[in-house]
Amino acid sequence: MILVTGATGTTGSAVVRQLNKVGIRPRIMVRDPQKAQRYLPDALVEVVQGDYADAASVKAALTGISAAYLVSNEDPQFEVQLDQFIRIAEQVGLNKLVVLSALADPQSDISFVRLHGQYEQRICQSALNFSIIYPDWFMQNFLGHIQAGQWVFPGGPGLVSFIDVRDVAAFAAKLLQDPTGYHQSCMRITGPQAMTFAQAADKINTMLAGSQCRPFRFIQPTADEYRSMMLQRGAPASSLEMFIGMTSLSRNGVNYPPTSVFADVMGYQPCSFEQFIQQHMDYIRHWLKP
Repeated sequence: MILVTGATGTTGSAVVRQLNKVGIRPRIMVRDPQKAQRYLPDALVEVVQGDYADAASVKAALTGISAAYLVSNEDPQFEVQLDQFIRIAEQVGLNKLVVLSALADPQSDISFVRLHGQYEQRICQSALNFSIIYPDWFMQNFLGHIQAGQWVFPGGPGLVSFIDVRDVAAFAAKLLQDPTGYHQSCMRITGPQAMTFAQAADKINTMLAGSQCRPFRFIQPTADEYRSMMLQRGAPASSLEMFIGMTSLSRNGVNYPPTSVFADVMGYQPCSFEQFIQQHMDYIRHWLKP
Protein backbone atom coordinates (compact mmCIF):
# COMPACT_ATOMS: atom_id res chain seq x y z
CA MET A 1 0.00 0.00 0.00
CA ILE A 2 1.05 3.59 -0.69
CA LEU A 3 0.79 6.38 1.88
CA VAL A 4 0.19 9.97 0.76
CA THR A 5 0.77 12.68 3.35
CA GLY A 6 -0.39 16.24 2.65
CA ALA A 7 -3.30 14.76 0.71
CA THR A 8 -5.37 17.95 0.98
CA GLY A 9 -2.50 20.03 -0.45
CA THR A 10 -1.78 21.06 -4.02
CA THR A 11 0.42 18.14 -4.99
CA GLY A 12 -0.81 15.57 -2.48
CA SER A 13 -4.39 15.70 -3.74
CA ALA A 14 -3.13 15.45 -7.32
CA VAL A 15 -0.99 12.42 -6.42
CA VAL A 16 -4.06 10.71 -4.93
CA ARG A 17 -5.99 11.31 -8.17
CA GLN A 18 -3.10 9.99 -10.27
CA LEU A 19 -2.92 6.81 -8.19
CA ASN A 20 -6.69 6.35 -8.46
CA LYS A 21 -6.40 6.61 -12.24
CA VAL A 22 -4.30 3.45 -12.30
CA GLY A 23 -6.51 1.61 -9.83
CA ILE A 24 -4.50 2.25 -6.66
CA ARG A 25 -6.35 3.14 -3.47
CA PRO A 26 -3.76 4.88 -1.26
CA ARG A 27 -3.82 5.52 2.45
CA ILE A 28 -3.81 9.19 3.38
CA MET A 29 -2.69 10.69 6.69
CA VAL A 30 -4.62 13.86 7.48
CA ARG A 31 -5.29 15.97 10.57
CA ASP A 32 -8.91 16.57 9.62
CA PRO A 33 -10.79 13.74 7.86
CA GLN A 34 -13.73 16.04 7.11
CA LYS A 35 -11.41 18.43 5.28
CA ALA A 36 -10.08 15.49 3.29
CA GLN A 37 -13.63 14.60 2.30
CA ARG A 38 -14.21 18.17 1.07
CA TYR A 39 -10.97 18.28 -0.94
CA LEU A 40 -11.18 14.72 -2.28
CA PRO A 41 -14.92 14.01 -2.42
CA ASP A 42 -14.71 11.31 -5.10
CA ALA A 43 -11.31 9.83 -4.26
CA LEU A 44 -10.85 6.19 -3.28
CA VAL A 45 -8.65 6.36 -0.18
CA GLU A 46 -8.11 4.83 3.23
CA VAL A 47 -8.11 7.68 5.74
CA VAL A 48 -5.89 7.67 8.81
CA GLN A 49 -6.12 10.63 11.17
CA GLY A 50 -2.64 11.74 12.16
CA ASP A 51 -0.14 14.50 12.67
CA TYR A 52 3.61 14.64 12.05
CA ALA A 53 4.05 15.71 15.68
CA ASP A 54 2.29 12.60 17.01
CA ALA A 55 4.63 9.61 16.80
CA ALA A 56 1.88 7.07 17.49
CA SER A 57 -0.29 8.32 14.61
CA VAL A 58 2.70 8.43 12.26
CA LYS A 59 3.51 4.83 13.12
CA ALA A 60 -0.09 3.80 12.56
CA ALA A 61 -0.09 5.53 9.18
CA LEU A 62 3.21 3.93 8.08
CA THR A 63 2.51 0.38 9.27
CA GLY A 64 1.93 -1.91 6.30
CA ILE A 65 3.07 0.75 3.81
CA SER A 66 5.54 -0.01 1.00
CA ALA A 67 6.01 3.53 -0.33
CA ALA A 68 5.23 6.98 1.07
CA TYR A 69 4.88 10.47 -0.38
CA LEU A 70 6.07 13.35 1.80
CA VAL A 71 6.02 17.11 1.12
CA SER A 72 8.64 19.26 2.82
CA ASN A 73 7.62 22.62 4.26
CA GLU A 74 9.05 25.63 6.05
CA ASP A 75 7.33 25.13 9.40
CA PRO A 76 9.91 25.66 12.20
CA GLN A 77 8.96 22.25 13.64
CA PHE A 78 9.26 20.30 10.40
CA GLU A 79 12.93 19.41 10.77
CA VAL A 80 12.18 17.65 14.07
CA GLN A 81 9.05 16.07 12.61
CA LEU A 82 10.97 14.87 9.55
CA ASP A 83 13.56 13.19 11.77
CA GLN A 84 10.80 11.40 13.67
CA PHE A 85 9.03 10.37 10.46
CA ILE A 86 12.24 8.88 9.07
CA ARG A 87 13.05 6.97 12.26
CA ILE A 88 9.56 5.45 12.35
CA ALA A 89 9.73 4.65 8.62
CA GLU A 90 13.01 2.82 9.20
CA GLN A 91 11.50 0.89 12.12
CA VAL A 92 8.48 -0.34 10.16
CA GLY A 93 10.56 -1.22 7.08
CA LEU A 94 9.32 1.36 4.59
CA ASN A 95 10.74 0.43 1.20
CA LYS A 96 10.47 3.74 -0.65
CA LEU A 97 10.17 7.41 0.34
CA VAL A 98 9.33 9.97 -2.35
CA VAL A 99 9.87 13.54 -1.15
CA LEU A 100 8.68 16.72 -2.83
CA SER A 101 11.28 19.34 -1.95
CA ALA A 102 12.80 22.53 -3.30
CA LEU A 103 16.18 23.97 -4.20
CA ALA A 104 18.47 22.74 -1.43
CA ASP A 105 21.93 23.68 -0.16
CA PRO A 106 22.76 23.41 3.55
CA GLN A 107 25.50 26.04 3.13
CA SER A 108 23.35 28.64 1.36
CA ASP A 109 22.98 32.19 2.66
CA ILE A 110 19.29 32.02 1.68
CA SER A 111 17.32 30.59 4.60
CA PHE A 112 14.76 28.83 2.37
CA VAL A 113 17.48 27.03 0.40
CA ARG A 114 19.54 26.26 3.51
CA LEU A 115 16.53 24.81 5.33
CA HIS A 116 15.71 22.42 2.51
CA GLY A 117 19.37 21.49 2.32
CA GLN A 118 19.23 20.44 5.97
CA TYR A 119 16.15 18.33 5.26
CA GLU A 120 17.95 16.68 2.36
CA GLN A 121 20.96 15.86 4.52
CA ARG A 122 18.74 14.06 7.02
CA ILE A 123 17.04 12.06 4.27
CA CYS A 124 20.36 11.10 2.70
CA GLN A 125 21.69 9.93 6.08
CA SER A 126 18.74 7.58 6.54
CA ALA A 127 18.61 3.88 5.73
CA LEU A 128 15.64 4.44 3.42
CA ASN A 129 15.48 4.13 -0.31
CA PHE A 130 14.45 7.62 -1.39
CA SER A 131 13.79 9.83 -4.38
CA ILE A 132 13.76 13.60 -3.90
CA ILE A 133 11.87 15.64 -6.49
CA TYR A 134 12.64 19.29 -7.14
CA PRO A 135 9.91 20.78 -9.36
CA ASP A 136 10.19 24.29 -10.72
CA TRP A 137 7.46 26.88 -9.97
CA PHE A 138 3.93 25.59 -10.55
CA MET A 139 1.91 26.91 -13.47
CA GLN A 140 -1.15 26.74 -11.22
CA ASN A 141 0.23 29.66 -9.21
CA PHE A 142 -0.98 31.97 -11.97
CA LEU A 143 -4.58 30.77 -11.71
CA GLY A 144 -5.05 31.92 -8.13
CA HIS A 145 -3.84 35.40 -8.96
CA ILE A 146 -5.94 35.62 -12.10
CA GLN A 147 -9.01 35.70 -9.83
CA ALA A 148 -7.67 39.02 -8.49
CA GLY A 149 -6.78 40.24 -11.97
CA GLN A 150 -3.17 40.85 -11.00
CA TRP A 151 -0.11 39.32 -9.38
CA VAL A 152 2.26 41.38 -7.27
CA PHE A 153 5.51 39.42 -7.21
CA PRO A 154 9.06 40.54 -6.33
CA GLY A 155 10.70 38.67 -9.20
CA GLY A 156 13.34 39.67 -11.68
CA PRO A 157 15.22 38.65 -14.83
CA GLY A 158 15.85 35.05 -13.78
CA LEU A 159 14.35 32.40 -16.05
CA VAL A 160 12.00 29.76 -14.64
CA SER A 161 10.86 26.52 -16.29
CA PHE A 162 7.26 26.45 -15.01
CA ILE A 163 5.69 22.99 -14.56
CA ASP A 164 2.10 21.78 -14.33
CA VAL A 165 1.20 20.31 -10.92
CA ARG A 166 -0.51 17.45 -12.72
CA ASP A 167 2.83 16.51 -14.27
CA VAL A 168 4.51 16.70 -10.86
CA ALA A 169 1.86 14.37 -9.45
CA ALA A 170 2.13 11.91 -12.35
CA PHE A 171 5.90 11.82 -11.88
CA ALA A 172 5.62 11.24 -8.13
CA ALA A 173 2.97 8.55 -8.62
CA LYS A 174 5.25 6.68 -11.03
CA LEU A 175 8.13 6.73 -8.53
CA LEU A 176 5.83 5.52 -5.75
CA GLN A 177 4.84 2.54 -7.88
CA ASP A 178 8.45 1.60 -8.66
CA PRO A 179 9.95 -0.14 -5.60
CA THR A 180 13.36 -0.71 -7.20
CA GLY A 181 14.04 2.32 -9.38
CA TYR A 182 15.54 5.77 -8.83
CA HIS A 183 16.86 5.06 -5.33
CA GLN A 184 19.02 7.68 -3.61
CA SER A 185 18.20 10.10 -6.42
CA CYS A 186 17.56 13.85 -6.53
CA MET A 187 15.57 14.76 -9.62
CA ARG A 188 14.80 18.25 -10.92
CA ILE A 189 11.68 18.23 -13.09
CA THR A 190 10.52 21.16 -15.19
CA GLY A 191 8.27 22.24 -17.97
CA PRO A 192 9.70 22.51 -21.50
CA GLN A 193 10.27 26.30 -21.62
CA ALA A 194 12.21 28.82 -19.54
CA MET A 195 10.88 32.36 -19.11
CA THR A 196 10.61 35.12 -16.54
CA PHE A 197 7.44 35.61 -14.51
CA ALA A 198 6.76 38.79 -16.48
CA GLN A 199 7.14 36.95 -19.79
CA ALA A 200 4.70 34.28 -18.59
CA ALA A 201 2.15 36.98 -17.76
CA ASP A 202 2.70 38.49 -21.22
CA LYS A 203 1.98 35.08 -22.77
CA ILE A 204 -1.35 34.95 -20.99
CA ASN A 205 -2.29 38.38 -22.34
CA THR A 206 -1.14 37.46 -25.84
CA MET A 207 -3.36 34.38 -25.79
CA LEU A 208 -6.26 36.52 -24.56
CA ALA A 209 -5.91 38.96 -27.45
CA GLY A 210 -9.24 39.59 -29.15
CA SER A 211 -11.28 38.03 -26.34
CA GLN A 212 -12.43 41.38 -24.87
CA CYS A 213 -10.99 40.43 -21.48
CA ARG A 214 -9.20 42.73 -19.10
CA PRO A 215 -5.44 42.30 -19.26
CA PHE A 216 -3.80 40.29 -16.51
CA ARG A 217 -1.57 42.73 -14.64
CA PHE A 218 1.82 41.59 -13.42
CA ILE A 219 3.39 44.04 -10.96
CA GLN A 220 7.03 43.54 -10.04
CA PRO A 221 8.07 45.58 -6.99
CA THR A 222 11.51 45.53 -5.42
CA ALA A 223 12.05 43.32 -2.39
CA ASP A 224 11.88 46.35 -0.08
CA GLU A 225 8.68 47.61 -1.68
CA TYR A 226 7.12 44.17 -1.42
CA ARG A 227 8.17 43.77 2.21
CA SER A 228 6.69 47.13 3.16
CA MET A 229 3.45 46.39 1.31
CA MET A 230 2.95 42.97 2.86
CA LEU A 231 3.84 44.06 6.39
CA GLN A 232 1.19 46.76 6.12
CA ARG A 233 -1.29 44.03 5.17
CA GLY A 234 -0.38 42.05 8.28
CA ALA A 235 1.76 39.32 6.72
CA PRO A 236 3.84 37.37 9.31
CA ALA A 237 7.40 38.70 9.23
CA SER A 238 9.04 35.26 9.39
CA SER A 239 7.19 33.74 6.43
CA LEU A 240 7.55 37.00 4.50
CA GLU A 241 11.33 36.92 4.85
CA MET A 242 11.35 33.27 3.80
CA PHE A 243 9.42 34.18 0.64
CA ILE A 244 11.64 37.17 -0.14
CA GLY A 245 14.69 34.95 0.23
CA MET A 246 13.18 32.31 -2.04
CA THR A 247 12.44 34.87 -4.78
CA SER A 248 15.89 36.47 -4.51
CA LEU A 249 17.20 33.97 -7.07
CA SER A 250 14.85 35.37 -9.69
CA ARG A 251 15.80 38.95 -8.78
CA ASN A 252 19.49 38.06 -9.03
CA GLY A 253 19.02 36.72 -12.55
CA VAL A 254 19.60 33.04 -11.76
CA ASN A 255 18.32 30.90 -14.64
CA TYR A 256 16.76 27.46 -14.30
CA PRO A 257 16.64 25.92 -17.78
CA PRO A 258 14.47 22.94 -18.68
CA THR A 259 15.70 19.44 -17.92
CA SER A 260 14.89 16.19 -19.74
CA VAL A 261 14.28 14.30 -16.49
CA PHE A 262 10.47 14.26 -16.77
CA ALA A 263 10.48 12.92 -20.33
CA ASP A 264 13.25 10.42 -19.56
CA VAL A 265 11.19 8.87 -16.76
CA MET A 266 7.66 9.29 -18.10
CA GLY A 267 8.26 8.70 -21.80
CA TYR A 268 6.39 11.84 -22.91
CA GLN A 269 6.90 15.60 -22.76
CA PRO A 270 5.53 17.71 -19.89
CA CYS A 271 2.76 20.22 -20.49
CA SER A 272 3.91 23.52 -21.97
CA PHE A 273 2.84 26.85 -20.53
CA GLU A 274 0.79 27.63 -23.65
CA GLN A 275 -0.99 24.27 -23.43
CA PHE A 276 -1.75 24.89 -19.78
CA ILE A 277 -3.23 28.35 -20.43
CA GLN A 278 -5.28 27.02 -23.34
CA GLN A 279 -6.69 24.24 -21.14
CA HIS A 280 -7.74 26.83 -18.55
CA MET A 281 -8.89 29.53 -20.95
CA ASP A 282 -12.56 29.40 -19.91
CA TYR A 283 -11.55 29.89 -16.27
CA ILE A 284 -9.23 32.78 -17.18
CA ARG A 285 -11.84 34.49 -19.34
CA HIS A 286 -14.41 34.18 -16.57
CA TRP A 287 -12.22 35.99 -14.04
CA LEU A 288 -10.90 38.58 -16.47
CA LYS A 289 -14.19 39.44 -18.12
CA PRO A 290 -14.90 43.20 -18.35
